[in-house]
Amino acid sequence: AGPDLADFWTRYLIAARAAGDVHADTDIAQASEWVARVVISLATVPGDTLDAADSDAVLTHVRRYVMPGLRADPAL
Repeated sequence: AGPDLADFWTRYLIAARAAGDVHADTDIAQASEWVARVVISLATVPGDTLDAADSDAVLTHVRRYVMPGLRADPAL
């Protein structure tokens, strides 16, 4: 994920951390890059269980797998 793609997510993760949706100790730069990589993967790599064209399915996937990763204590 290029720097621009990661930078795009920075403001959203800062707001999510302030709202308590992301762990308080999350390194925003690292998390931004990770989110960018996950989103690129979801959009470009075909899968057996997720249809990337189905926005409801993608949202469910993000809520089920991505958000718990952002809520987890990064020290673990």
